[in-house]
Amino acid sequence: MLSIILNLILPIIAIIISIFAFTISLKTLKLQTLSDLLKEYRSPQMGASIQYLWDYFSKCNSDELKLIDNYIKQYYKDIKINTDPNNTKFTLHKHRRIVSHYYETLAAYYFNNLLFKSTFNKLWTKETLEIINNILYPIETKALTQITKNKVISNKVDLMYNLYKKI
Repeated sequence: MLSIILNLILPIIAIIISIFAFTISLKTLKLQTLSDLLKEYRSPQMGASIQYLWDYFSKCNSDELKLIDNYIKQYYKDIKINTDPNNTKFTLHKHRRIVSHYYETLAAYYFNNLLFKSTFNKLWTKETLEIINNILYPIETKALTQITKNKVISNKVDLMYNLYKKI
């Protein structure tokens, strides 16, 4: 009789322990993801790139058409100057790529539930995501489309923009 009860109870206990272990590992994954994102966001390189893009935006007088036009001109100037692949000079294009890649990754993690939504909303506000709407999205959907001769821009750009609209 005792063996029958144990045979019924032990699998139930194993299932409960498995669910508990899965929940803990999922929380750990989300916290590690958050930690990695914060570490990257707070890095000197990211800070410099974000500041560079906002300064560029200000120089364009917050005008989207001027932003796009100037970006295209600067892109071609930088390409002529930076023909050496070992050149580590940070151009406008490189700064944009660093920041854009970060926000694309952030959006992918957010929409795949790899971040706690409540924590996310406390750390990334509309103001911190404003760079997507004002700088990244216009450049990537308009300037880069012209530069690449209307090649399809990654759906990550739309994902990033959807993150901005969601907050």
